[in-house]
Formats: sequence, structure tokens, C-alpha cells
Amino acid sequence: MSLFDDDFYSPKVSPRERRRLTSQENDRWPGRRRLPAFRRPLAVAVAGAAGLVVALVLISSLWGGRGGEAVLEGAAPQGAAAPDGTQPVSVVDVVQRMKPAIVSVISLQSFSFDGEEETEQQTGIGSGIVYKKEGNVAWVVTNHHVIEGASSLEVVSADGQRMAGTLVGSDPLTDLAVLKIDAREVDGVASFGDSDALREGEAAIAVGHPYGLGYSPTFTLGIISSLHRIIPISLAMDGTIDWEMELLQTDAAINHGNSGGALVNQDGMVIGINSMKVAESGVEGLGFAIPSNAAVPIIAELEEYGKVRRPYLGVATVDLRQYRVTDEEEEAVELPAEVKDGIIVLEAYGPASEAGIRTNDVIVALDGRPIASTLELRKYLYANKQIGDPIRVDYYRDGKKDSVTAKLTETPES
Repeated sequence: MSLFDDDFYSPKVSPRERRRLTSQENDRWPGRRRLPAFRRPLAVAVAGAAGLVVALVLISSLWGGRGGEAVLEGAAPQGAAAPDGTQPVSVVDVVQRMKPAIVSVISLQSFSFDGEEETEQQTGIGSGIVYKKEGNVAWVVTNHHVIEGASSLEVVSADGQRMAGTLVGSDPLTDLAVLKIDAREVDGVASFGDSDALREGEAAIAVGHPYGLGYSPTFTLGIISSLHRIIPISLAMDGTIDWEMELLQTDAAINHGNSGGALVNQDGMVIGINSMKVAESGVEGLGFAIPSNAAVPIIAELEEYGKVRRPYLGVATVDLRQYRVTDEEEEAVELPAEVKDGIIVLEAYGPASEAGIRTNDVIVALDGRPIASTLELRKYLYANKQIGDPIRVDYYRDGKKDSVTAKLTETPES
């Protein structure tokens, strides 16, 4: 989901067959690529030009008004009280509560031309949410793709105050990042709501800093269109689906620069972090946000460790169904005719190598559970295993089935 070059998600992908794909089961990318992990061709996020002017899009046909104000009449989750215990009834109430907690996040990179002294230039801009203050420090969450590759960061408050941003940690796999800023320039703090309590059709407001319209955030009104929208991701950028994100779908307008901003319910609680939208001819109203309940544990881990610690098996793989070999290599992978699914090991590292896994082994199960793709391997590891856990790997080598037990370690630094 990285995407400062392509700003929208497009499902139109022509998968390219590669003989030696290098999709891995962990979130480690060797070396710096020009494009980050979630960028082309599949995932597309909404980060673009800066800025922000207050622009309420009030859908009067859906929401009744009192005294000229749009009133949020969608069903709100029970028990989701606002931070001060009040229950806002209008869009204006929510806007005034959220406005000071939404900031602009500017990514800067150092460049040097013809041997001259390095200068910093703005390379991207997105939005961020101030979610905590402790003493003189305030904490901001944004998208990983907003800050990726930056040599320094600048944060601008809703009233135009500029301050340095310090990166605490980021996670490409979930597209989240945490920054620290000077709390003395912060006038408001947002609170997270319970995204699991949402219902389709409930009112939602997208908040962020689109385009170059100033430094006051915009607010657009819509509904929660879907609660569990699965978006396929190609981490290796080759058309092979090797990760998925489960996101909230909304028809509240999400524009360039809104990445990292808030999706808010009628009580002024953050129930999502804006991340991407679909850009297809004839398609409107398809915006996506990371659910708050999925984001909060990642944010906590980034605060504590500066990264997300995940179990690591140590295999670079390609799905068996997508593997193609030349005539000279047809004997490289030997399998019984009935074996149609699995993942071919291109290289083994760390735990896998130490357990005896080798190149051209075909992994077919983990802990007795069939594994047909790299996507399934990742999902099983991250959902079911911890660092230090043993894992049984069933595989074929030279046409014969065998199994080994590996001890998972922590994903190494890239």
C-alpha cells in the first residue's frame, strides 16, 4: 500500500510470470527499492498534494438538519461515548472536536546535484491523527507510505503551526507509522472507537488534508459501505497476491493527501485510518480505511519497539501453481502427480535452513494445515504463531514427503 507515485488502487493487473520470484513470508524487503512494498501494481493509497481547507460535504437527502446543521441520524454503536462523555448530534459538533487533532505530515528528502551541498525537498504529504499527549510529547499515527523514504518529517497543525516530526516506528505490512511531536503546539487529541461495533449504513466522516488548499482539514460525510472488505496486495510487485488487508469501505470522499487521516463515527471517535481508494473509470465512492481495532495493537507495538515483531520462518518462495521452468529445469522440482498445491522454496534462511529445508523443497503444510500459497503461509504464521514457537513443516523433496520442526525467530531487520 505504499503509493506516492500511483495514488489509487486499481484491480486491473496483468500478472507477470517470473521463474524466480522472491516473495518472502516476512515483512523484510532486501535493499531499497524505488517503489515501496505496497505500491504498484495492486495497492494504491491516497497520498498526494498537501493542504487543507474546511469543506463539509453534507448529504441533506440522507441526513436531516436542525437549524441549518446536518444531523447524523445513522445508528451509532452502543456504548461508544465521546471522550468527554457527551453525545454529538451534528456534523458541526464532530468537526469542531476533531479539527485540532488532525495534522498534515510532510515528507522531506535530501538531494544533492552536481556535487553541491545537500538540500531537502518536499517529496510527499499526507495526514496524521494526534491520539495521545504525555508531558511535552504528542503522538501521531499516519500511514507508512506517507513517511517512507523520508530523511526528515515536518508536521503542521490545523492552525498552521509547523514542527519537526520524529519517526518512532513504521510497519509496511499494515501501512501504519507513529511519530512524536512537540505537545506544546497540540490543541486536541482524538480517541479511538470500537470498529467491531460498526454497522453497515452507519454515518462516517473522513477527515484529512487533501490537495494544496491550506492547513485546515477537510471533512466529508458518507456511510460505512462494508465492514470487511478484503483488498489483495502484491508485496513483490509482480502481480502475485501474497498478502491481504481487511479494510472498512466508505463512500465518504477520500482524496489525494487524505492518507493517514481519520474516519470518524457520529460520536467523534476514530474508527478507521484512511488509506486508499479505487480509481477506475466509472467508479465512485470506494474509499478504504484501516479499522481502529486492527490499528491500535500495531500502534502500541510501534510505540514500544519501533517496529512490529513477527515470527520468522525464513523462506523465499513461489507458489507451485505459478511456477514456470525451462526445459532444462523440468527435473528441478519433483512431485507426485496428485500434488497440485504448495509453495516452492527458492532459498532457505535462518530457522528453515537450520531445520534442513533446502532450495526446491515444496512446502505443503504447516502444523498439519495445508498451505497452498505464500499468502496462506504468511497468514498462518502471523495469526497463529509467536516468536520462539516450534512449527512443523511438511514438504516434498525429490518426490518424497518428509517433515521437520523449525523454531521461529523474530523477523530480522532489513
